[in-house]
This record gives sequence, C-alpha cells and structure tokens, in this order.
Amino acid sequence: MVGKSYIFEEDKVINNSEFLQKSGENWVVSKVPSLNTIVFRPTIIQWKGLVPNPFFEDEDFKKVSYFLTKKSENRKSKDKNGEILKFLFQQHPNLLTKENLNLPLGKFAKKLMENYPNLEVKHKKKVMPAWKLLVNPFGGEDFYVSFVAKNITNEKGLYIWEIDGKPMYIGIASSDKGLLNRINNEYGNITPYKCTIDGQSQTCRSNISLKKNYGNSDITLYTAPIDVESLKNDPKFMEMMGKMGFKGTRTDKNVLEVIEKYIIDLGFKESGWNKRK
Repeated sequence: MVGKSYIFEEDKVINNSEFLQKSGENWVVSKVPSLNTIVFRPTIIQWKGLVPNPFFEDEDFKKVSYFLTKKSENRKSKDKNGEILKFLFQQHPNLLTKENLNLPLGKFAKKLMENYPNLEVKHKKKVMPAWKLLVNPFGGEDFYVSFVAKNITNEKGLYIWEIDGKPMYIGIASSDKGLLNRINNEYGNITPYKCTIDGQSQTCRSNISLKKNYGNSDITLYTAPIDVESLKNDPKFMEMMGKMGFKGTRTDKNVLEVIEKYIIDLGFKESGWNKRK
C-alpha cells in the first residue's frame, strides 16, 4: 500500500489492489462495468525544467487598469481580480496611482512584494501580505516545472501519475481536447492568468507537486482513452450511472467520473484533498 500524498485536489491517491496490476509497461485495471478492462499506457514526457513564475515576469500580461474596469457579462460570479483590486485600493488609496494602473497585474504584485514586504491586509478574517491577495493560494511560487507529453491523444479519458514505480493518482480529462489539453495545456504549462486569484488554483498546485518530485523521483504518466459516446449509448452503463447518483444530464465528465469512482471503489483510496464526489 502506498502512503497518502495530498497533491491533486481533483485527483485521488491510489492504493495497490488486486484490480490494479502491472502488465509489461502498462497498468491494467480489471472488472470495470461495460469496459471490463482498462489499459493505461505510458507516455513520453519531455521535461523542460523549471521556469520563473510567468505571472511576475510577463510584460505583456493585462494591466491593473484592465482588471479594475473589466466586466464579465457572461459570468454569474463577479471577476475576482477586479474585486480584489478594488478592495486593496480601498484599504490603501496611496497605491491607486497612474503608474500602478499601467503595470501588468503580475508586475504590480511583484512591486508590492519587493517594495512593500511588510504591508499586510486583512481579508476574509485572514491577515496576509498585500501582494498575496492577487494570486491564488498556489499562484505565488518562484518557479514552476514545464513539460509536454509527446505521444498523447486528444481523446477524452483517464490518467494515472506514477511516482517511483507506484501508481499514486488517478484523474479524468473531459474537455474537447481531452488528455492532450489536460496534461500539456494545464499541468505542464502555467500561464500568468492561471496564477491569479481568478485563475486555476488546482492546476498550479498540481504543477507544484510535480515540481517537488521533479529531479528527485522517477515520474511516469499513464493514459487511457475512453470512448465516451459508446458508453452514453450503453443501457447497462447508464443504469449504473443512475445507481451511483448521476441523474439528469449525462455529460462526458459525468461518464468519466463514474468510471473513476468505480475504480476507486474497487480498492483505491481518495485523497484527503479531494472535493469532487
């Protein structure tokens, strides 16, 4: 049994079990309804090494003034970056200058970090350095790790991260660009916006965890494309989805979540950080 690790918010820690077996280079999961066996095959990862946090370095990232006046008409929630900037300038009006408004958001955050290291702000009952208001909880790293998977499909499916020969995490890729997008565009490519308070906290955290293992451990990624459409037309699979609580809309994400959850229930253990049921 592998030990717990709290890396990926959406992914689950896997425990070795009779249902997960190594067959040659592949990991094979058996007894999955409508699929019976799922084969996870290794990908080739090209590690590009550590890169400085692009949020702090990108000169072309959108300016403070843009986020301060931005209106997201198609979003029910308010833009978090703009709301935080308004809050910060209300608390410290001296920061509301033409010079600061013309800075890229990340450069403004870096300026606060370097020029006002002791400036703290109380927000939602937490006291923190002012610059940390502008990044998500995992968006303020000095460096991230950059990489691409070379032989990866754009099909939807599941993936497993293996560290030092042990399968550690299982997750899903349900977007239109599937596994290619999930791994290369999300995990391996941290962009300035992802680091913001309105960005992708989980993606940043996942990258940080891979960065911690990079250079110290043997990291391998395994992927398994899934024909989601065929499962949508499978009465037995649809029946199983209903029994597992997936009622109403049967999205591609729902289908993959059912497979993921079923695999976990066979003998895998959910990460303590997981918030998706």
